Amino acid sequence: MANQDKAQDAPVQIILAGGTNRVYSDGDVVAGTVRVDTRIKSEHASITFEGRSMSRIKRVTGGPGPGYQLCSGKSILFRYNEALFSGGDLSSLRSGEDPFVAFPFKFSFPRVVQGDVDRGTNLKPSSHFEHEPGHALPPTMNTVVCGSTQTVHYCLEARMPYTSHKVFNSEKMHVEFLRFIPSCADPTPTTSPDLNTHTDSVTRHTRRLDPAREHEHHGLRSHLKELFSSTSDPSATFAVTTRTPAAVSAGHALPVALSVVHRERSPELADPPPLRLHGVRVALEALTRTRVACAGWTTDELTALSDFDVPLAERHWDPEKHEGEAPPLLPADGEEVDVASLTKDGELVVQKATVPTFKTYALARTYVVEVMLWIECAGKVYEIKHSKYPINVLPWPDLRVEGSEAAPWIEQEDEKASPPAYEDVAPTS
Repeated sequence: MANQDKAQDAPVQIILAGGTNRVYSDGDVVAGTVRVDTRIKSEHASITFEGRSMSRIKRVTGGPGPGYQLCSGKSILFRYNEALFSGGDLSSLRSGEDPFVAFPFKFSFPRVVQGDVDRGTNLKPSSHFEHEPGHALPPTMNTVVCGSTQTVHYCLEARMPYTSHKVFNSEKMHVEFLRFIPSCADPTPTTSPDLNTHTDSVTRHTRRLDPAREHEHHGLRSHLKELFSSTSDPSATFAVTTRTPAAVSAGHALPVALSVVHRERSPELADPPPLRLHGVRVALEALTRTRVACAGWTTDELTALSDFDVPLAERHWDPEKHEGEAPPLLPADGEEVDVASLTKDGELVVQKATVPTFKTYALARTYVVEVMLWIECAGKVYEIKHSKYPINVLPWPDLRVEGSEAAPWIEQEDEKASPPAYEDVAPTS
């Protein structure tokens, strides 16, 4: 209550139409009023609507003090200014007992980064970043890369300069931050028809594959023979394939499929060995790239990369710990298994608040999908870590509706050196 009263008494106040929790998208109107105190002697009031990204990288110096130098760079994505009042007597606009007077304002979020402010284009061309204006606005983001905060902010700044007897050229100011997410170019398909596919082959070489010698699979002698296999022991090869889409919308299911195909095996093995799934894990790995210009050093540009995992699903079958949870038998004929059907809740969903893939002048966010499987063959469990598939995460199409309020769109995470904090999506290091 004290903070609310203090805000109401502030000499400059921004009152947003639709409230402060609204999430905006490109083309949306940002409107409201600026209330200024007529008791402040001022002849000018203005408001600025701006989008900017800030990159920060710590450069190791090796000298005295902290041993590093914080380098930073700001890229202006767009900037609009509007004069609310200029010249004349501000107090003459006062009406009734209220000492404040209200000035309306109205802006619109641009659909792309504007080129009338040449900030951020002084960096080198790179496939990881944008270099020219005209690319899509990045989403609001607050993240950490290698110990330094990286931000994409959109804000309104109302300013009212005044003359003070104690301090000359003083200024009253109010800043209101806005939450922004770019619109989905085509919100109809929630996943891409293009698939990323990866196959790993595994060969099991052991006497345990022979059912006729099942009575020999117990005791110390059997374990020693397992450690030192013989060329006469039978062998069997199987291939594990996983498939993931090339793109997915936040807030929607991520279809991941796995299949097993049996290949070569020893002649004495009439049937392929049964394969059981002991565990599965699917995660998004978020990679954040940042860079700053640093003219005058041994290199004229610094770059940094940080990553963290966003687990989507993980399940392990351990009959010793959980009675009745026997590892499921995998189909042997190449039939695809929907990984979501193997999870406890039957779902594999990219959370709604996942920051979409983007790149701008000095910041970029990309994702890869990581699939891990634990498959048992003849008493041995293989950990199969499939390649990290690149995936384009699209914005959640229903995150915001024109004129409605929504949950805060602020991400805050950390790199692997320390546990991150993330609102809605909680990555683990």
